[in-house]
Amino acid sequence: MNHSAHALVTRMLADDCIAVPSSNQRRIESRLLQRSPRRDEEVELVLFNGHYVAIRDRRRPEVPERVINLAYLDPQPTYHAGDIIIRVSLVGLVSMLMIIVATVLQPQALLMVAVAAPCLLLLALMSARLGRWEFRTATGAISVCSVSRELFRHARPRRFVELLAERAEGAQIILPKGNKRLAAELAEHRRMLDSGWLSKRLYESARRRLLKELRHKADLSKVQLA
Repeated sequence: MNHSAHALVTRMLADDCIAVPSSNQRRIESRLLQRSPRRDEEVELVLFNGHYVAIRDRRRPEVPERVINLAYLDPQPTYHAGDIIIRVSLVGLVSMLMIIVATVLQPQALLMVAVAAPCLLLLALMSARLGRWEFRTATGAISVCSVSRELFRHARPRRFVELLAERAEGAQIILPKGNKRLAAELAEHRRMLDSGWLSKRLYESARRRLLKELRHKADLSKVQLA
């Protein structure tokens, strides 16, 4: 990063479009609690002040919360399908084969099969990966927030994702224009790095993408002025 870009990022770290409201300035609007017994997690997502999301694991209060500024996210999340349908289908197929084999070869084993099939189904459900929506930073393309589908309650996570997408799109009006917007996103990645929850590797990856985009815009400007 050249000196001028570094200076611009340093100035923007204290700007209103980067600074995160303190806890006593937060106006909480919506919450989503996501439980994962398999991974011993109870993650709470809290939307506040229109375009910030705080993420914390309620079972690990010693871990600092992560704060996401929705203005810097791509408002269109990527959906990753889980494997629950595949697992349930496989259990159904195996159970059917077990019933057929038991019926033909050993009818007295049907009771055992009837007990085993629900156990296999429960195991498949407990170990399955549910679908999830993933939000990434707009130009840095770093995954910073995900919302998982719930096994029996699909509507609330979907509504929360739609709310985040709506707020992310609306919050972009607070950002500066042109190259300063890219510099602001770079400063936001720097804030996440300094906060301790974005790794140096991910930060460097985002920084390379953003600087490449900055150079590309600078080259376009030279062509237009020529």
